[in-house]
Amino acid sequence: MPMNKKHFFLFEENGHSYGIGVPSPHVSRGPYKTVVKYLSRKKLSNLVGGYVLWGPTQEPDARMPEGAIGVYGNREVQKFRQALRDAGANFTAVQDPGPLQILSEVFNAKTMASIYPILNGEIFRQRFVYGRRSKLKMSLRRYGPLEFSLPEDWISEPEDGLMAYYRKGDKDSTLRVSVISAVKKNSIVSSKEIAQFYMNKKKEQPNSKLEFVNGRPILYEEKVFMETGVECKLLTWEVSDFIEPNFLRAVTFTYTIRRQDEHKSKTKLNIGMLWDSVKFLKIGASVIDK
Repeated sequence: MPMNKKHFFLFEENGHSYGIGVPSPHVSRGPYKTVVKYLSRKKLSNLVGGYVLWGPTQEPDARMPEGAIGVYGNREVQKFRQALRDAGANFTAVQDPGPLQILSEVFNAKTMASIYPILNGEIFRQRFVYGRRSKLKMSLRRYGPLEFSLPEDWISEPEDGLMAYYRKGDKDSTLRVSVISAVKKNSIVSSKEIAQFYMNKKKEQPNSKLEFVNGRPILYEEKVFMETGVECKLLTWEVSDFIEPNFLRAVTFTYTIRRQDEHKSKTKLNIGMLWDSVKFLKIGASVIDK
């Protein structure tokens, strides 16, 4: 259907649990200003118990000219669509993740102490009710040629040639980031070549998980180890990208947690957040690379 002022799209897809035991809800979102003309935030909250806000698209897109508002959950999505129809909205619901948008906030009036949504694998700030409101605020971090998001209250410090990040007063759970740069002389690096390398590596590491996000491979693995008598788990994300024509960067995120904390809500929230940070990691070129 041709795009016009009265018509808009609802982009719908299932979220990703990333294998950490978190439900994967159905998600639907549409352009904020258009949706709230038919269904205000208050009405939407009363209808389905909450709503989700997204920021502007990362790249200009006529299908989503602004930030977005939507809902998650199968029943909630059905109610969302029906309420818009009843209000006279002219829209098309499509099974399509749509343009890339950074999730801004989740407002939920339900108790979510045991489950929480990881929506479309996006970087997020979440506001939940656990008897009181809490908010995870994100901030942009830069490390060399890398750019990614972490919670505002995480501090950073250099550590043996790496950069370590952790919440102040909580060194039991530490993220470490490293980056290796290389030039392939007299040859061109291709995305196909990188993908094949990681598929071969996945075969060598049968317990690992390989995902492709926008064509970029992400290899994820978990290992258990002992440290000073404490059983710990090491979570590793490996991701590589090339800068044309022959420059390659290999980035590794490792996150160390105590096994006894593995199933805590805070730990699950952090792991989901790190998946998001890796997925939307920006790997740039510097003057030295050129």
